Amino acid sequence: MQDALFNNRQLWLVFLTSVTREENPLPIEIRQNVANLGLFVLNHTLTMMTDPRREQLDSLININREVAAGLLARPQQPSAEAVPSRPGGP
Repeated sequence: MQDALFNNRQLWLVFLTSVTREENPLPIEIRQNVANLGLFVLNHTLTMMTDPRREQLDSLININREVAAGLLARPQQPSAEAVPSRPGGP
């Protein structure tokens, strides 16, 4: 479990580093939400590394699953029929 917690912490450090960069193109609200979530995960992971209890893993597992599902979701692409044609052309 220690290895998994360490790897999870490293992953969230990457997220935090990315969303706190000035050049990150995401809207500030999303960046702040990810940063807040990241701080929670880092603190919770650190607590678990010093006092590991399996029953406390659920929150980390749920957060990781939800974030993974959100990252895998693709924005809806307009279909070819929905894209308006330009005047005078197809």
